[in-house]
Amino acid sequence: MIPGARRSALLRWPAAALAALALSLGCLQAAEDVVFAAYNVRNYLRMDRFDGQSRQKAAPKPEAEIKALVQVIKEIDPDILGVCEMGKPEDFEDFKRRLAEAGLGYKHFEHVQAADPERHLALL
Repeated sequence: MIPGARRSALLRWPAAALAALALSLGCLQAAEDVVFAAYNVRNYLRMDRFDGQSRQKAAPKPEAEIKALVQVIKEIDPDILGVCEMGKPEDFEDFKRRLAEAGLGYKHFEHVQAADPERHLALL
């Protein structure tokens, strides 16, 4: 789970925007629960990485980390997923493809340019 302070920071997404999105997607019904997850995908982007032995320039997120990330999201099985520290649109496409392969094929999504030039936000 996400530590308290970090989790609370991640959950500060505008509630009105999320409710509007959920309503527009037809997710909110009187008898149906909606599961929302906010998740820091921790640098899902190409960047210089150190694997403990060597430094790699512009390396993608390690495969083992991606598999663990997708597994956790699959277990949560959220109706709406907000992520931070997402890379460029190409990285987001890879992320969506992997989620779809795990059975989480989101039909509606948005990749948003954040203030950080490398790390962005996304909503699925």
